[in-house]
Amino acid sequence: MSDSTQLKLEESNNYSESGWCYLHDTKERRCSTTEIIDSSDNAFVHLGPWCARCWDFGHLDWNCEASDNRSKLCYRCGNEGHRAFICQNPPMCVRCPESAGHSSRSRQCPLAKVIKPVKVTKSRIDLSFGLILKQSSNRNEIFDNSIKSNEYVPIYTDGSKFPSRVGWAMWCPADKEAWLGNMDSKSDMFQTESRAILAALEYVLTNAKKGRRYIIVTDSLDSLKYLRSEIDRKDPRRGRRKIISRLKKTWLQFIRSDADGSVDFQWVKGHRGIRGNVVADSLAKIAASSLDDGQKFIRIKGTSEYYERIGMDAEKVRYVSQRRLIEDNLRDLTLAG
Repeated sequence: MSDSTQLKLEESNNYSESGWCYLHDTKERRCSTTEIIDSSDNAFVHLGPWCARCWDFGHLDWNCEASDNRSKLCYRCGNEGHRAFICQNPPMCVRCPESAGHSSRSRQCPLAKVIKPVKVTKSRIDLSFGLILKQSSNRNEIFDNSIKSNEYVPIYTDGSKFPSRVGWAMWCPADKEAWLGNMDSKSDMFQTESRAILAALEYVLTNAKKGRRYIIVTDSLDSLKYLRSEIDRKDPRRGRRKIISRLKKTWLQFIRSDADGSVDFQWVKGHRGIRGNVVADSLAKIAASSLDDGQKFIRIKGTSEYYERIGMDAEKVRYVSQRRLIEDNLRDLTLAG
């Protein structure tokens, strides 16, 4: 990609949820999100999304709440019966009074110019560091040093499945908060682990503390592989696309809403003694074995001592028969407001 093309790309990029950009200078050229991000020092300027449903700026079609649906119209002239790439009519914008001379999708539209530019950085999905930890005897020390040196706010996630019960959990030690939930008993471990990662993304999206550098830690290698493939525009398996698409959408919401924050993903090998992973594993087992069938989700606040005890009692929590320990654990929790 030449410097001139890159400059025009940064000036005219029309980023969409599907992961593609439209280059006004080359009309038909398309390039992947990954190519855009990697072409400019791991970052690009996101000029605001354009909705293909209502043709307004500032949001995307999957979360459009407008009553007007213009998705079947030509966005160049606003008429029916043809598509924009064969349109010979003069461009006309239906969204603004200064409509002559530009289409509804043009970045020359005054509505487009009021959208605040956001610098979007690509999330790092690390699948190799976990192998180093797996082979190390002092893995907790190495992992903790990595968290501190990168100034990360870690969030640990895990899922658990019993014969007839399925649960997931995410835990943020910095805020002493955990989310626990259960799922349909037919859910497999991939769906359960992915749901825990989704909960972590929902947590960072709704957290009032902005500008943080989060890292989501999981022992689900498949979930991160499929997420990376989805971001890079490679199609995951059909049956697994729904949960992965939700992960990507929530990730995109976060990077658009918190320009100063970031979120990375880290794989660690399960059941290797990483303290945060052990706590998340125990919380997921509590969710699977203790939450009522009708209680799909709870937010909890626990003391540091509570979470430490959960980590120490991981093997006991593993068995559903340890009902008393589980019930005692739940009594120690405070429901978050």
